[in-house]
Amino acid sequence: MSPAIRLSWALCGLALSCFSQSLQIGGPITGFVFDAPTTSLRQVLGMPGAARLSTPVLSEVDWASVAPNGQMALVTRQGETRLVSRDNIGQDPAGTLVESAVAEPQLSAWAADSSSVVLYSSSSRSLQWVRFSAQTATAEAPIPLTGVDGTVTALAADATSNLALVAVAGAGVYRVSTTDGTTQVLASGDISAIALEPGGATLWAADRTNAQVLQVLNPGSSEPAASALLADPEKLADVSALGLSSDRKQLYLASRTTQLLYGFDRSASQLSDGIALDAPVTALLPLGRPSLLLLGARDKAGAALYVLDERSGPGIFFVPAPAGEGDSAQ
Repeated sequence: MSPAIRLSWALCGLALSCFSQSLQIGGPITGFVFDAPTTSLRQVLGMPGAARLSTPVLSEVDWASVAPNGQMALVTRQGETRLVSRDNIGQDPAGTLVESAVAEPQLSAWAADSSSVVLYSSSSRSLQWVRFSAQTATAEAPIPLTGVDGTVTALAADATSNLALVAVAGAGVYRVSTTDGTTQVLASGDISAIALEPGGATLWAADRTNAQVLQVLNPGSSEPAASALLADPEKLADVSALGLSSDRKQLYLASRTTQLLYGFDRSASQLSDGIALDAPVTALLPLGRPSLLLLGARDKAGAALYVLDERSGPGIFFVPAPAGEGDSAQ
């Protein structure tokens, strides 16, 4: 999106159609974000009409995963995984070392209440639960992924049911636990995204080969029930992200090929026409509160972030980078 268009949206309050409702432009609340282009942890700051991405609050970050409450993050720096807090980062930027954390985590899945997170490390090919209490982090013993080859492409978890699931390229979706080991819950060759309902009752998986979204009931049981929920050769050809609305009434689906964000009304079984974005949606992650969703990381310095705010119609907000950032790369 050009700077002129950004300015026009911010000043004029351009109205767009979003899931058959009014789409508004404004600014989100403050929250941590990991910014890969600058290898830093930053904050989203501002009031409606003046939201912006802060300068780095922590630099030289190899990887980070931010809690849904936006108040803390796990960061990997110089080979160590540490817990940092938004309240203490000014006085204690190093944070607290997470003892026995898996090396080089690549994927994460948080509990909705930020009480725990599951990490996946490709170097050890294992999952690990990390639990939080009073600003301390306790890493449980890693759980190896066994009996299946292929790259892990997605991770979902639920703390209430103690359920952790991974999508494995060329194989399907697997449940991983200390008691049952690695168990297949869905056989499919090309799962591009997964999402798990809080409580663990329902799993959704995007099947790229057949351009459909599959629904799996009771994925934590010995007899999970899978069925096709949606099929559309155009809209669902390459789903890059899945996620639930904060009230659980809508399932969000982002298409990499159409660059549209769709909403599936679960009660009416109806898929929206979608809304257009300037960049593919690569994630649907809570940012400070359940009704504010980060739509993915930036791919380069100087680019904007995008968030979905359900309380504004819902509304799509862009979060610009600080003035002048990225000029040296041009």
